[in-house]
Formats: sequence, structure tokens, C-alpha cells
Amino acid sequence: MSRSGNGLAWSQDRDLDRLLLEAVRDHGIMMFDLHGHVIRCNPGAGAMTGYPNDEVLGRHLSCFYTEADRRSGRPDEILSRAVSEDHCEAEELRVRKDGSSYWADIVMSPVRDEHGRLRGFAEVARDVTGRVMAEKALRESEERFRLLVAGVRDYAIFMLDPSGRVLSWNCGAELIMGYEADEVLGGHWSCFYSEEDRRLGAPDTHLAEAERQGRVEAEGWCVRKDGSQFWANAVITALRDEDGTLCGFAKITRDVTERRQLLSNLKHQALHDALTGLPNRVLFAEHLRQALARQDRHDHLVAVLYLDVDRFKVINDSLGHQVGDRLLVALCERVRSVTRPEDTVARMGGDELAVLCEVDDESDAIAVAQRILKALQEPLSANGHELVVGTSIGVALTRDGAIEPERLMADADVAMYSVKERGRGRFELFNDAMRLRAVHRLDKELSLRRAVERGEFRLYFQPVVELGEGRTVGYEALLRWEHPERGILGADEFIPLLEETGLILTLGQWVLSEACRQGASAPWADRSSSPTMSVNISSLQVVHSDLQGLVGQALAQSNLAPDRLCLELTESVLLDDEEGTANTLDDLKSLGVKLALDDFGTGYSSLTYLQRLPLDTVKIDRSFVAGLGSDPCGSAIVSSIVKISDVLELDVVAEGVETQSQHHALQALGCPLAQGYYFGRPEPAELAMV
Repeated sequence: MSRSGNGLAWSQDRDLDRLLLEAVRDHGIMMFDLHGHVIRCNPGAGAMTGYPNDEVLGRHLSCFYTEADRRSGRPDEILSRAVSEDHCEAEELRVRKDGSSYWADIVMSPVRDEHGRLRGFAEVARDVTGRVMAEKALRESEERFRLLVAGVRDYAIFMLDPSGRVLSWNCGAELIMGYEADEVLGGHWSCFYSEEDRRLGAPDTHLAEAERQGRVEAEGWCVRKDGSQFWANAVITALRDEDGTLCGFAKITRDVTERRQLLSNLKHQALHDALTGLPNRVLFAEHLRQALARQDRHDHLVAVLYLDVDRFKVINDSLGHQVGDRLLVALCERVRSVTRPEDTVARMGGDELAVLCEVDDESDAIAVAQRILKALQEPLSANGHELVVGTSIGVALTRDGAIEPERLMADADVAMYSVKERGRGRFELFNDAMRLRAVHRLDKELSLRRAVERGEFRLYFQPVVELGEGRTVGYEALLRWEHPERGILGADEFIPLLEETGLILTLGQWVLSEACRQGASAPWADRSSSPTMSVNISSLQVVHSDLQGLVGQALAQSNLAPDRLCLELTESVLLDDEEGTANTLDDLKSLGVKLALDDFGTGYSSLTYLQRLPLDTVKIDRSFVAGLGSDPCGSAIVSSIVKISDVLELDVVAEGVETQSQHHALQALGCPLAQGYYFGRPEPAELAMV
């Protein structure tokens, strides 16, 4: 019941990287306090050390070392080096809980607060026993090395002489690199590099680094026999005899293109709109911040143009969301075609776009707005429909580099609403008089207040379906306004103003009570497998109301079982006051209700919440579902969300399912639950819950 909120892109990147590290099982990640006691660890650490999470917490770092290393003070040495050198990398023998030993490649780093005070330590470790033993075997005998690695298929493992010529070649190398052994043995390994890398001397440089350091690990592009490239993780180890003389090199390469692509997709999604591929609000704000900072060095204007498609909801409702989505894509492409390469065009949400320009004067910004309006006079093609859409544009300019980006964006937004109120399909420049527009909105607010007092709001219900058996497992309660003149109005028509005026608190309490009452009085209410009832929760309800008390009261009055009530929160709800919101969610969970994260993936740090907050369900945003069957990237992202949710033991609901092909695609990707027009439109209780 609220719009997505803003946040810092850099914070999202850190949260996303941390979650990805926590999710993998082949790296152990542990946090230690100032004295070296374990205060946190990921599943990979448990798998590596053999200690369950509840046993390892509170243990000292020394429990992972041999008795000899403990006597020599090795654990304290690692911590001291981490502090003095800012991090400590080492390859050392470690001991598991059962007493067995393994070699670990570790990086110990100090953790400091914003004032530079040491707060503890973080260690990332990887079990490299196999590699260490392989290197030892390689040093002892080249033949033994060949026998050891010849059958490995997932890694390209081969040896080089000191000059870089290939001495051995395993089957994994044949599969990954595309060369058979007789094609490369005796040849120089530089053939695996691009022509540009060879020109820059990269092959010799990498061998020189391995010879100097003993071992180097890096990632980069590698070239196959057929000329295609793949992203490789490579380790080069210098091999020396007992006298320390260089004998050659061992190289282990793994194709990690798929992993890199997935990470790239996830990071791109954090800063870009899934439907159009344009920057989202977060990235736009960052570009605007940078443009304002440049004003200190250059004499120019920064202009923000805020665009809103006129009557877009009519198109969406009459022709369907698929046509609406394709129309938005076509519109964005048209706007992008009439702006300069250095301008930023972003989708701010829904049918709203923004354009950032650095211009010499006001007339340049006006010219951009005029070009956009003229370009949109020509029809746009969307799923076989030729549509002409009007656009309202608000323009705000500044020479003041100290102005907050949000302020300039808000000014452009005010100018855009001024256009809508005074005729649409035009542009206007922001001026202070536009702030009086708030007065004109009082009429709308008064109408809403009267609607609340007169009880003009109704609940409609949309089914949530289990894809395997096709049975209805829940309903989402959706608010509608039975307007005396305009008929049934969707939430987009009034929810924003309800939140701005605070009326959402009164109406939200009614929605909770009515949804629980309808759920408890439905024909199937007394069955053991009765469907759940989902209710959207506004950020104002979380922050400014006794939500726990209201939910408890609604459950008690309706006699609805707590585990049949699911409260849906969007990411903007979680962003307002993260610590306070987390406490509120814990209080709600104590009642026995379920919690869901709605519109997942449309914000910038959703992945973090899946781990930190007591959620039960993730609802995949309709923008990801829309491209299923036609967009491989969308399918990959949906698949990754399903897999991550499965690991975290969360239910997954795909929203906005409108076609049979989307239904089948979701089943193939392992998504268990879905809702959308394909299964049923929102309807009153007497029609929906039969």
C-alpha cells in the first residue's frame, strides 16, 4: 500500500555482496570479537570446520589450529598481522572439530567503525587442501601430477615450463579450452590470451608475478580455440625443486562465466528497472548528485525533467498489463532516442520517467522537453496496438550545486503535477507559485475523508494458487473505492493521497478487521487446510500505530487463526526505520501471523531483508514475470530468487501471472505459488471466496 522508497546505491551493493558471500557453501566466513572469539559464521564455515553454528559461537580462533600452532602463538600472530598490515592473507593447516586437518587459504581483516576504532575481525577462508596436495604431488613428480589431474573435468589443469610452454594437459582443459592435448603440448600458453593481451605482454607478466610471489590468483577473460571468450578464475603456482630452482608452473582454470553473469544481473537489477533496462530512481539520484557536484567546476545549469504518461491506467485496464508494459518500453526507447548520450533517462516507477541534462541555459532544457513531446506525437507500437500517448513534463533547473538532489527532483515532480492539473500533454518550468498546488489538492483530500466517513471503501479478493495442483491456497485483500460518481476505483487512484494525509491509519485498521472477518466467515473457514488471508501494510501503519495491538484485536474479534493471516510489506516499509521496523516485525511474529515481502526485486537492497528479518514469504514482482518465455535474463533472475528463497526456507509467490506460458514457465523454474489475472481477477468476497 506504499510506494518503494529511496536509498543509497552504495549501501545496496555492500548488502548484496555480503548476502552472496553468506549464501555460498565453498567459503567459510567468520566474525570474531576483539579477543578472537567467534561471534558469527556462515554455513560454509560450519561445513569447512565441522562445527555446528550453536557450538562454534563463543569459541576462540585457536580451536581451529593444531596444538603446535597454538603453543607457538600462531592465532594471535594472525590477528596482530591483520591489525598492523590492515589485513593478513595466509595459507595454513587448520583442524576440524573431529580432529582431522585441512589446508585453508584465509584472509583475516580488521573491522573498524566509522571512527577507525577496532571492533573485531572478519575472516574469509577456503578449504584448499586439494590444491595444496596437488601442488606437492606436482613438485615430486610430473607423471604423478598427470595421473592425479588427468580425469578432472570441471577444471583446466596443466603445467608449464619456466618459459611458459605447455607440458601437460588434462581432460578438463580440453573441455574448457577447446584444444586437444596434441594441439597445445609444446606450444606457448599465450594462445589462451586475446591478441590485445598478448600485445601488452600479459602472459609473461602473469608468469613473472607467479614466480615472484609463488602463487597468483585472478579472474579475467580467456580465449578458447574457436576464438570465443569465457570468464575464468585462474590460479598459477610456481613450482620449485628442493634447491629452490624454478621448475615451471601449475595452472588451474575454471570457467565461471555463468556465476559472473548472475552476479552482474543481480547488481544491474539493483540499479536498473527490470522492464525497460533504464536506470532506476536510486541510480538517477546518484547521477544527479554527481552533476550537481560538477557545478563547482563548470558554469552550467542542471535540469531535471519529470515525465508522467497521461491516462496510462486507462490503457493498462482496457488492454491489459502486457500491452501497458510494452508501451512503456517503446516510450522509453522513444525518449532515449531524442536525448543526448550523456543525458540520463530513468524510470522512476510506474509510468513516470525522469531525464537529467546539463545545459547552458534555460532554453536548452525547454528544447529537450519540446523534442520529447514532439517525438511522442507519433504512434507507439505495443503488442500489435498502435497507440498515441500524451505526456506531462515538469522541468526544474538550478545553478546551486549545494541543493539536495531530492529537492530538485521534487520541484520537477511538482511542475509535472501542475501540468496535469492544467491540461496535460505539455511541459512547465517549476516556480515557487507551484507550491500552491497543495491548496488545490485539499478538495481531493476532503473527498477521501468523506469517503472514509461514509464507508465507501470495499475489499476485493484475488486468489493465490498452488501451481502444482492448481488449488487456491490463499487470497490477497485489495482495497477499492466505490466512488459515487466514478464507480469502482483501484488503489492507485487514492492510496498515495491516503498515505500523505495519514488517513491510511484509520482505513488500514478497517482493512485488517474486515479482511480477518471475511476470512473467518468464508465457506471454507472451518477446514484444516483453509486458505490464508493476505493484507497489505503501509509504512505509516508500521511507524505510527500500535500495529501489534491492532492485528491482535482483529484476530480476536474475528476468531481467525493467526497462521492464516499474512501481512505484506513493501521494501519502502522496511527502509523507513530499519531497527524499529525489525522490532515491530518480531512483535507481529510473536502473534503467530505470517510476514511477506511484496514486490520483491524492485528496490535496491531486498536480498538483505530475506536474511535479517523474520519473513515467511517472498512475492516476485510482476515485472520479472512479464518477460518469462521471451526474456532469458528474466527467467534467470526468477530462477535465482526461487533458489535463494528455497535455501532460506521461504515461500515464493509470483505476481502478475496473466498467460498460460507464464504459468508453465514458473512451474518449470520451480516456483510453487502464483497469483494474477490468469487465475482470477480481484472480486468481492461473495464472488471470490466460494
